[in-house]
Amino acid sequence: MQLFRALLVFLLEGARGLVLPTADAVPLFLHIPKNGGTWVKKELLKRGLNWFDPGNACMRLPGGNRVPCTGEHVPLGLAIDKGCANSPSYAGKQFFAVLRHPYARAVSQWSWGLSGWTDYLGYEGTASGMNKFIQDSISNATVTGDEALSCATSWPWTWEDSCGRYLQDCHWLPQSDYIFDSRGNQPLVTTLLNQSTLSQEILALLGEPDLRSDRSVADEELANDMEDGATASVDMEDELGQPWSCALTEQTKRMLDRHYAVDFQKFGHLFNRTNYLKTPCQPENVRLLPALDRSAGK
Repeated sequence: MQLFRALLVFLLEGARGLVLPTADAVPLFLHIPKNGGTWVKKELLKRGLNWFDPGNACMRLPGGNRVPCTGEHVPLGLAIDKGCANSPSYAGKQFFAVLRHPYARAVSQWSWGLSGWTDYLGYEGTASGMNKFIQDSISNATVTGDEALSCATSWPWTWEDSCGRYLQDCHWLPQSDYIFDSRGNQPLVTTLLNQSTLSQEILALLGEPDLRSDRSVADEELANDMEDGATASVDMEDELGQPWSCALTEQTKRMLDRHYAVDFQKFGHLFNRTNYLKTPCQPENVRLLPALDRSAGK
């Protein structure tokens, strides 16, 4: 089946003039949740390329070794340590991943699952509701032991009902957990792309010239796949994602700073901690949100 799919992709995309690189020429993609991975996988699939995905192997581990997350959301180092990343296709491979500012990832998690957080968990779909959701999620992602057995921000529509570091399908794990080994010492991912310029950087990684005259087409595709209004275009991200981002309170930002301290330390050169939005927040940004609590953003 995989051979047939690869042949079909080759014929269809080759006929349209798409460059099809060999698998050895491109690092293997490692999916970090909320960083544009759905769009990246679609681009790779067009070219017959795969990505890191141990399937259900990590989820089926016995007892306390079980990782209750979608296979492709499991960090590489964690999968190696637990022995569930044993596919021979991963041996000796170089990896690439996409990084995104931690504030934007948190806002993305809120807006992506907004209907679930409001309809099933009872959060208000307002700035105050978003800040409470993010603060609760960070707190619940750091609990251990008996406290991690249940919480108010676990998935409302799936089998996963535990808190702790694997909360919400591993969506609150720091990006450094994916880039480095489980001890945080050895980098496992050699190529880091920036989500803010992703549509351009992925073409460069694939060795393809950017011949599309209308950049908005690629950016719109990425925005749809991100499911939260985020895109590879900084200008479009400001327009669509800035209202929620501008509503982050200082208390929420401090909690994000602590939770993602290692990310800021190691990747600060890729996402500027103090200037995570291209355009400074303005009053009109937050007025776009429903029933905004005027204390938000302070």
